[in-house]
Amino acid sequence: MGVKGIWVLFISMILSSQLAGSQSLKIAGLNSSLYMTRSCITVPMFSGRDRTDVLRKKAITELSVDNENSLVVLVHSLAGLIFVVIAVSLWRILRIKNKNNELLEEKNKEILKKNRLISEQKEELLTQAEELIRHQENLEKLVEERTDDLIRAKEKAEGSDKLKTEFFNNLSHEIRTPLNAIVGFTNILTTYHVTQEEKDMYAGIVQESSDKLLQILNDVIEISELNTKQCRIFNNKVNLKVVFTNLKNKYSEQARVKNLELSLSENLPEDEIIILTDKYRLKRILGRLIENAIKFTEAGYVEIGYRRIDKEIELYVKDTGIGIDNEKKEKIFDSFSQENIQISRDFGGLGIGLAIAKENVKLLGGRIGFDSEKGKGTTFYFYLPLTLYVGQKTELSFEDH
Repeated sequence: MGVKGIWVLFISMILSSQLAGSQSLKIAGLNSSLYMTRSCITVPMFSGRDRTDVLRKKAITELSVDNENSLVVLVHSLAGLIFVVIAVSLWRILRIKNKNNELLEEKNKEILKKNRLISEQKEELLTQAEELIRHQENLEKLVEERTDDLIRAKEKAEGSDKLKTEFFNNLSHEIRTPLNAIVGFTNILTTYHVTQEEKDMYAGIVQESSDKLLQILNDVIEISELNTKQCRIFNNKVNLKVVFTNLKNKYSEQARVKNLELSLSENLPEDEIIILTDKYRLKRILGRLIENAIKFTEAGYVEIGYRRIDKEIELYVKDTGIGIDNEKKEKIFDSFSQENIQISRDFGGLGIGLAIAKENVKLLGGRIGFDSEKGKGTTFYFYLPLTLYVGQKTELSFEDH
């Protein structure tokens, strides 16, 4: 209810009060007439002055009654008006309070919603911060690992360059030695007068130096082809007995010069000595192992052989030589390692024979290993898988093909 409504209510109440006052006056006049009538009946006639006093008193009495009635009506009206004003005020206060409560509730809801959003954003920020921290830690760890890898790679490259430099220095020495022998003794044979016996001796030295030079060149070419994956495999039927017999005949003289016994152990029946493999690669592997065994053995024997182990064929070279130190075993097959460089310095050669043997075994689909004890000897062995095994007789002769 607005201000206009309150004023309308107030005017209505005043009009009602006036109407009530007039009705009261009518009632009072009626009562006075009745009173006068009764007075006339019972009261004797008065004189003129007395009548005037009586009428004056009557008028005063009626006026007092009217004033009292008007005062009562006014008091009632004021009380009603005050009640209405209070009621309206209370109603407006309650209405304003309710609106304020509704607004306050809406504000609280908005505040709660914003608080939830802030909490969610805070949690998301915390999660992102944790992820950033983990990412930073991972990056730092990765950078540290990469740095370590780069340092190790740099050290390895520097060491590899140094070893390759030593290798090529050794290579130049190994090439010059037989080449000087070839040039020198050929010059003697063609310039000086020598006996037939001396010619035969010098020709033998030239032949031996030529073979050594050719082997060095072949080794360099072969290790280059193996490292660049340019080798091809040509599989054919190979008689193991023929290959091993020819190798034994080839290296028997070298073993005899050092007073070593070179023996052959055959542990396969005649119908199981044929395998399907690359004969040239097989001979290169066995030749390297036999040469090393003779080179590093001062007394005792060298044994070569083959046998079947479960589903594989094992080929081995065993010696009673100097053996291999435990700390050198891991890198003994590396192409350029300090161990092989040191061995080549002490015993001659390029120090890449075992690396060539290992790579050729891998080409044949096999695996290579060794057992060694310092001062007691070494056994090198490699296995060819059963898929390369043919197992049938052949008419191959003992001529080396």
